[in-house]
Amino acid sequence: MKRNYLLIVFVFVLPLLLGGCKDNEQKINPVKATTSQMKKQEDIVNDFMIMQVDNQGFPQSQGVFDYKKGVLHIVKQYIPEIQSSEEDTMLQEKRNYRQKIAADFQKTFPNQQLEQEPYSVYQRSIRNCKITDDGNHLYIHSSDYSIRFDYVTENKLIDENYVEYQIYR
Repeated sequence: MKRNYLLIVFVFVLPLLLGGCKDNEQKINPVKATTSQMKKQEDIVNDFMIMQVDNQGFPQSQGVFDYKKGVLHIVKQYIPEIQSSEEDTMLQEKRNYRQKIAADFQKTFPNQQLEQEPYSVYQRSIRNCKITDDGNHLYIHSSDYSIRFDYVTENKLIDENYVEYQIYR
């Protein structure tokens, strides 16, 4: 009986004692945190590339935003039309599909025509664009174009169409 009592005390009390012997947690220096946040809010001048990793249902097969030496290069390709098996919903789905593509295309490539060839790749270069990063959003804007990316993680972003991208700095 005495052995069992000592065993129980040893098994339950020893971990409690050892748990109390851990190191103190380091506190965050608020001055450093404020400084790093201020740096994130500055305009971005370094080169970076944002590449699509998942379209999340938006009809775009590839999307790349490449910022080098002050010039933003945009490359996009849209997915050919979907095939629906149900006759009654097919027309509405195709209309919605085309509207999504047309709206994004008009915003991104206003001086180009959307081609009938389903695998066309569209490109555009923008000079004098301003890029800001507030830690939650990455903004790219110029006189005739703007887009906002929301951070999902430190290196994953989503755009206004919920397309998911990876950023490479």
